[in-house]
Amino acid sequence: TYRAHLIKFFRWCLKKRLIEHNPASDVEIEKPPKRTVVITNEQYHKIRDQLLVGDDGKPTRTGAMVQVYMDLLFLVYQRGTEVRLLKWSAISDDGIVFKPTKTQRSSGKAVRIPLTEDIRAVLASARALAKCRSDYVISNEEGKPYTAHGIATLFNRARARAGLDRGVRGDSRH
Repeated sequence: TYRAHLIKFFRWCLKKRLIEHNPASDVEIEKPPKRTVVITNEQYHKIRDQLLVGDDGKPTRTGAMVQVYMDLLFLVYQRGTEVRLLKWSAISDDGIVFKPTKTQRSSGKAVRIPLTEDIRAVLASARALAKCRSDYVISNEEGKPYTAHGIATLFNRARARAGLDRGVRGDSRH
């Protein structure tokens, strides 16, 4: 990603005649190894349970909503970004329509997920947990969607409280 941005920047510099050669074109980068860690059911539930209790042992304000996020990830099998930015307007009796952000400039194909009883129950929990009216299913106390960093931080703190290795990661990029 960084290489692509640099190439684009130096291509602009070439057009402006600020340089004569794009130095980023010569950079060779090895792809990082793919992760092979798969979270087990036991790990999932340990982390999910730890979302409700902070490092101080007291109940968290955000844990239950992040549990809803985790449950939706599991049930709809969509990228974290799609679930984190899911709006109530994308949900109907026919199901949930996800418009993947990753492919919006290429195929941009929408995906319709049928509403199961489990999904309906999780969505009902999200409605009940919302502190204020929001367009987003997963929202913070101000009704805004969580940031990718915010969700990852909450997940990783819960993972640490559950005593699990850093190899079990939570971020909305995957």
